[in-house]
Amino acid sequence: HNSNSFMVLAEVCLLGGVPVLLSHAALAPIFAGVYQVFLWCTANYWMPKNGPLYIYFFMDTTLGKRTTIFMVALLFVMLFFFGAFALLEMAVTEIEKGNHGALPNLACVFFNSSILMKFRD
Repeated sequence: HNSNSFMVLAEVCLLGGVPVLLSHAALAPIFAGVYQVFLWCTANYWMPKNGPLYIYFFMDTTLGKRTTIFMVALLFVMLFFFGAFALLEMAVTEIEKGNHGALPNLACVFFNSSILMKFRD
């Protein structure tokens, strides 16, 4: 997760990546839904002695209504981070208009990396 976060930040802040548009907001839940179906299929096809094994605890379908609540909460978390990412992209675009060089963009990458990433458990 850390390397993915850093690569996305570097793409947006340093390499002038693809603009983040409001119309793109539907792609993250669609991708997440496909990923959930994949995880549920692998959990049910790979059956250890004690039943299906879920990678994330909240995907366990034996939790009843809590699984649905967790999935809806995950949707809102993804939309929140999409909004935060869109704001970051807008801020970087404004920084680039000022022609301040690469230093503000590097600072943006490292500041956001320090917020998003964790290196100790």
